[in-house]
Amino acid sequence: MASNQGVGSSNLSGRTNYHPWKRPYKTDRKEKRLSKTGAKVMARLLLQGEIPRSEIRDIANVKQRRATQIIKELLDAEIAWSKTAYGPLRLNLSVDMATLLFPELA
Repeated sequence: MASNQGVGSSNLSGRTNYHPWKRPYKTDRKEKRLSKTGAKVMARLLLQGEIPRSEIRDIANVKQRRATQIIKELLDAEIAWSKTAYGPLRLNLSVDMATLLFPELA
C-alpha cells in the first residue's frame, strides 16, 4: 500500500538545522551577539567609515523596519555612532572597539 503522506507533511531527514551566524560583542551589562545582517553592515562600516542610514536597507537587503532594528543594534553595541538621530552612522573607533576588532595588537 502507498505511504499515507499528505500535502502538508514533509520529510525533515535530508534538511540541515538552521544556525544563525552571529558575532559576539560585550557591553557593560552583558555579552550579546550581533546578527548576521548587523555584521554585514559592520563590515561595510569598516570599509567606508560612514554610511547614510538610507543605505543600510540596501546593504542588508531587508525592509525598512528591520533596517531600523539593525541601526539600533549597532548603536546599542557602540559599534557605530551618529551625531544626530537621523545622521549617517560612523564607525566607533574607541579603545574597547579597537581591542575587539584587532585583538592581536594588544
